[in-house]
Amino acid sequence: MKRNNFIPAFFCFLIAVCMCVSCEKESLNAENVPNRSVAEQDETDPAKEEDPVDGDTIFNDRIIVDWAPMSMYITVLDVEGNDLLDPSNASNLVEGTTAVFRGQTYEVRTNCVDKYGTISPYQASTRACVATWCGLCLIDRMRVWDGRQIVCEKTEHYMLYIGQLDGASDMDEDITLTLGNGEQHLIHYHCSDHKVSKDDISCNRWYSIDGVKSDSNMLKIVVE
Repeated sequence: MKRNNFIPAFFCFLIAVCMCVSCEKESLNAENVPNRSVAEQDETDPAKEEDPVDGDTIFNDRIIVDWAPMSMYITVLDVEGNDLLDPSNASNLVEGTTAVFRGQTYEVRTNCVDKYGTISPYQASTRACVATWCGLCLIDRMRVWDGRQIVCEKTEHYMLYIGQLDGASDMDEDITLTLGNGEQHLIHYHCSDHKVSKDDISCNRWYSIDGVKSDSNMLKIVVE
């Protein structure tokens, strides 16, 4: 009689264990759902405030925005369209090219981008940071979104890369670029008025080179 009662009890125990494991998996899956780079609202949760951390802005209505870091890409051509950053061009202006940013001078770095398009940082850091400062780099490939995934592609011309800058911060910065022939160009980066709401996620961001304003971070210098 005791043995007969043991079998149903044993099966009940197994069912309870399975239900607990299932609930635990659902809980873990819920925690692993990506919530960065999205706008989200949960009216059932009580309103709460959290401090922004490295580009994340968290509001009482649970809207979360991860502002992407920003960089600038500069091509340097002559009036005939020849690439003056191509090391194989005998007239290239790579050697001696520098950029002054916030009072510090950065010499152009070469061989700083790998086959995947990843640019090595200017200085290693143990601090977690969304924007990785790489200084001034000469690149011939970059990471782009092809509609399905991020891939590395060769660029049409060699480019000077300046970045990354924190896309979540209000900034109004001048960068003085001096080419190898001594020619100077003033680059300006502006970002302000970050807006985050259910109806509007935007900011006022623009670039300029020698006073010519652009909404694109792809800039061009023509040396005459």
